[in-house]
Amino acid sequence: MIRYPGPGCLVEFMHGDRAQLAMILEEQSGQLRVYTMLRREMRLPAHRLLPWSGPHFDLPAGKQEIQGLLESAHLRREALTAEIDPVYLWEVARGEIRQASAHWFAELLWQNPDFDRVAACGQALLDCKTHFKFQGQEFEILSEEKVRAKLHEGLLARERAETLLAGRILFPVLWDAFRKNQIPVAGARLTACLAAFPAEPQMREACLERLETLLYTRLREPDDHESASLWRELAKSMPDSPHLPLHLLEAWGKTPPHYNFELDRIGYQTGSDWFAPYSGQLEGLLAQAEKADLPALDLPFVSVDTQETEDFDDAFHLEKDASGNYSLHLAIACPAAVWPFGSELDKTILRRASSLYLPENTLHMLPEAFGSEGMSLKAGRPAQAMVARFCLSPQGEVLDFQLEQRRVNVQANLVYEDCEAALALDISGPGMSAAPARADDNPALACAAMLREAYQLAMCLQSRRVEQGAVIVNRPEPCIRLHPCNELGKKPVRVEISPAPAAERAQMLIGEFMVLLNGEIARKALEWELPLIFRTQDVPLPKDYAGVWSRPEEIARVVKHLLPACIDHVPRPHTGLGLAAYATISSPLRRYTDLFNQGQVLHYLEHGRPRWSKEDLAGLLPLIAARSDAVAMIQKQRPRYWKLVYFRQNGDKQWYEAAIAEENDLFVTVNLQEQGFLLRGKRQLFGEKIMPGQLCAVRIGKVRPLENEIQIVAVEEY
Repeated sequence: MIRYPGPGCLVEFMHGDRAQLAMILEEQSGQLRVYTMLRREMRLPAHRLLPWSGPHFDLPAGKQEIQGLLESAHLRREALTAEIDPVYLWEVARGEIRQASAHWFAELLWQNPDFDRVAACGQALLDCKTHFKFQGQEFEILSEEKVRAKLHEGLLARERAETLLAGRILFPVLWDAFRKNQIPVAGARLTACLAAFPAEPQMREACLERLETLLYTRLREPDDHESASLWRELAKSMPDSPHLPLHLLEAWGKTPPHYNFELDRIGYQTGSDWFAPYSGQLEGLLAQAEKADLPALDLPFVSVDTQETEDFDDAFHLEKDASGNYSLHLAIACPAAVWPFGSELDKTILRRASSLYLPENTLHMLPEAFGSEGMSLKAGRPAQAMVARFCLSPQGEVLDFQLEQRRVNVQANLVYEDCEAALALDISGPGMSAAPARADDNPALACAAMLREAYQLAMCLQSRRVEQGAVIVNRPEPCIRLHPCNELGKKPVRVEISPAPAAERAQMLIGEFMVLLNGEIARKALEWELPLIFRTQDVPLPKDYAGVWSRPEEIARVVKHLLPACIDHVPRPHTGLGLAAYATISSPLRRYTDLFNQGQVLHYLEHGRPRWSKEDLAGLLPLIAARSDAVAMIQKQRPRYWKLVYFRQNGDKQWYEAAIAEENDLFVTVNLQEQGFLLRGKRQLFGEKIMPGQLCAVRIGKVRPLENEIQIVAVEEY
């Protein structure tokens, strides 16, 4: 190599990311004037030259001759570079030395390599950035660990570039299809769309998989940092919508219309695959429950639930003696007796937190084979149960309370409507509408006498709670039914909203019995110093707020002063229920808090000490509370979403009857009772003289279900 190149010498220097070939025209005090392959003259300092200068020629008189020399040298070096395998050089050199010159590497390939061979070797090593690092005048030989990391980085960079190209072709097509309701883009349409993507089928499929993964990631985790950069690049030319990933996935046919993406965001799995890893363990738990040596309790229990119920977790039997005292037995499904607390299965169920009863489907907290079948209190077969026995005075005062595990046989799984019909035969209560009695095939008629006694007891229990300050809101939810819709240009779902079947008495009966049980469990926990998960609503209210409220203006007045109930390991009052403490245990098939509490109580009854200490519970509670709140939010918001879809599908010309719940100088809140929907409108839309309880009609517009947006556009006073 020529150490001090002068005029006429071929040299190379880095320009951009490539070595450029040039001839020196002039040198003065370390500054060079060179003529490049691009037919340009430029100045550069001598220290920018790469360390393989040469050969040296007599400086030609004309630029054409210089160009010919440069092109000839370039072709030779390019051909030689193509023959060099830099990875082979790395494998030969690694472990021997840490760094070496281009000339040293060239000598591994040739004896006495000339200028062109050294330059070609240098260029090959410069191009192989995954294995070599050019530093000063020599090449550092990277370690195997660094090579693996750089190869991975290179793969990611190539994949990113390919994904960007494919996404810039596909995403605008998907958005246009969604906007025009021409979905899904699949099959031949997808193939035609990607015809402009210059890639082999295998690479194309890989890019599509990465794009699908990206969309699902942005759908489930909008703040995900790893995917943010790629998403910004792809989305910057798209409409600014927080639900863009969802729209693109729907247009692609990857998600159905009205996809419940909130389940994905909290990690609530649907289908049956989620519990497949635990199938063997669940079968073992059911076998253990079958073998449990428990005495039978020979009482004709009945359960009362909705028609859709599959997991029966409570049943009751009631008798009244000659003195007027009640003997109430409450049987609660007992999965906690065999439940593997602390196992991976338990952690999975903790994250599910609760069953979800949505208009489109029911998602059980427990696998159906275990919860809805094996441990459920289904009629006609023995079942393991936790039985609570109450002795109650005629006024509903608890005289005695006992807990035990027994095997029970439920006589009938009744539904609210049948029980309401049986009760309506000879009972009428204030504010209670009479339900039409069914024909003689009503299975609830067989236990009508017990139902009547149960209703009388429930009224006593409710009255006692009201005396203790309970605030009871009677706000029935309507039925939301989803029907297939085949109208052209419509989403394939039509929403129907109708009043729920009248079952106030039957629902109040079961509700009061469950409140009685959970309140007594909390009272016993305080007596036993037993840590439980308590449900609290510790807020002071005026005495006149106690009562049963059903009118919209009454509900609005009291509810705005009630804080949402929360769970805590410290027992505090539950103002809304009128109880000093409250710990749910009545739905262990449907709520993890109840399953947990049941396990704690069973362990105490058997061993005389808690399974979890107060400190254990304090450590577990943040996760249990977070998961419970997340699932409860979906249970609250999803029916509202379908109501918004209902309003949107009806258009902005339909009038809805409403009652004014509350008003102020800026806004008026109305209650659409038939739809079970509270809606706030601007004060100027209403007349000057309005008051809570007043009836009116409203028209609704600007409905965007995904954004939870809806507006009153017109009001008509009655």
